[in-house]
Amino acid sequence: MTDNVEFVTAGSGAGPDARSGMSRGKVAAAVVGSMAVVGLAVGGAAAVNVLGGGGAQPEDIVPANAVMFAKIDLDPASGQKIDALRFLRKFPALKDRIGMDDTADLRRKIFEEAQKEGAFKDLSYDADIAPWLGDRFAFAAVPTDGGKDVAAVAILASTDEAKAKAAIAKAGTTGSTCDVVADFVRCAEKPEHLAAFAAGDAPLAKAANFSGDMKDLGEDGIASMWVDVKGAFDLAAAAGATGTDSLPAEQMAKVKEQFGDGRMVAALRFDGPNLELAGSVKGTKVTGNPGKDAGAIAALPADTIAAVSISGLGQQLTKTWADLEKSFTDLTSSTGGSDPIAEAEQQLGIQLPEDIVKIVGNKTTIAFGGMDTGSGMPKVALRTDGDPAVVQKLMSKVAEQGQAFGFSSAKGVTLAMDQAYADAVATGSGLDQNATFTAAMPDYAKATQAGFVDIAKVVEQFGADIPADEKANLAPLSAFGFSASQDGGDADFTLRLTTK
Repeated sequence: MTDNVEFVTAGSGAGPDARSGMSRGKVAAAVVGSMAVVGLAVGGAAAVNVLGGGGAQPEDIVPANAVMFAKIDLDPASGQKIDALRFLRKFPALKDRIGMDDTADLRRKIFEEAQKEGAFKDLSYDADIAPWLGDRFAFAAVPTDGGKDVAAVAILASTDEAKAKAAIAKAGTTGSTCDVVADFVRCAEKPEHLAAFAAGDAPLAKAANFSGDMKDLGEDGIASMWVDVKGAFDLAAAAGATGTDSLPAEQMAKVKEQFGDGRMVAALRFDGPNLELAGSVKGTKVTGNPGKDAGAIAALPADTIAAVSISGLGQQLTKTWADLEKSFTDLTSSTGGSDPIAEAEQQLGIQLPEDIVKIVGNKTTIAFGGMDTGSGMPKVALRTDGDPAVVQKLMSKVAEQGQAFGFSSAKGVTLAMDQAYADAVATGSGLDQNATFTAAMPDYAKATQAGFVDIAKVVEQFGADIPADEKANLAPLSAFGFSASQDGGDADFTLRLTTK
């Protein structure tokens, strides 16, 4: 990179040059880093004073061949703002934690974080930035140099083109090239990156994959992102990127093959007073168990504090066992230790992986019911549709070594730390009638993987061991839920944080 700084006005030639000590891609990285820093804050403090949601969108000026796009929208649809405000007001500690409340100017926060990284250091927010800076910020990556390099471009919404031009012209030491177009300011590492970014007439907003993926996702909320995974892999390979060198070549090849023409899309948004991260992975060659057996999580006792359920675990273990076994073998060879698989088979009296597959089955759920008031031990249970005979064989071997477990064959197989909890999990039900669970897990019925934590009950049981400030931050929370479902090469996921 050259040390020259250029200000380019749309439709004009290059402007004045200046010296800069900033490293490669510093401004784009600074803006993106700033977006990440305020990501959580955006989740709450985006409830600004006016209701809006319309206007120009950054994806309207991003080329259709972009391989990555991320956006923070401080002016989303009005319902999002109202819900954001309701969420924020439940957390009085949020202001002290991140220095913001629902009246904070997040644009200032993003600018200040960028300045900490060395960007825009000659500018004053109040005098130079606030008069034109809008409410949307984005980052995009597009191929350049015939697909051998990548142009990383930061996009800032502008409400006054003339004032934006004056401010960017004044920023003579930012170490980047910026231009001003209708409704936006764009900054990149060098002029040719902006040229690649502006190439072509078709915007990303009208690209079939992007528009289709975003439509399927629904409300794009406060923050959203989209990645053409195949395009990113191809670009990294062409550019000789080394970021994936930590993976062995054969594993990297498998990852690329499995992703096929895959894409990933996600959004951070509000649903009433609850925060949700929803996303999809599309067009991959990864096909998991099509069953929805993770919905078995809902059949647990109503007072379950935490649980995780996985559909097709036995099948997946069978598919991946060869790779796991090779990893163990390589580790043993490198350390000179004993074979851990052979040791486990001898101590437990089972054959691997066959017996473990028979134990975990294809409907596997782990439940936590809190601490037993009598023994003080955690109430943990494994509930599966596995083979009772193999489970009993394992239990007998473990009992010989002085460890007893509770066991029930009612409604499948249940193992627990004690018999009372085994019976409770095996015969109990009603979690799907618990409003805390259903609010956090709206998609559990179609899930292939699911997880749930009743945060309020965790705080109730373990509050004495939680520092006061942490406890204050947890107090407004109700529960956390995770669910994922798969249909062929497409997978959807949802993470939800609910409040009281």
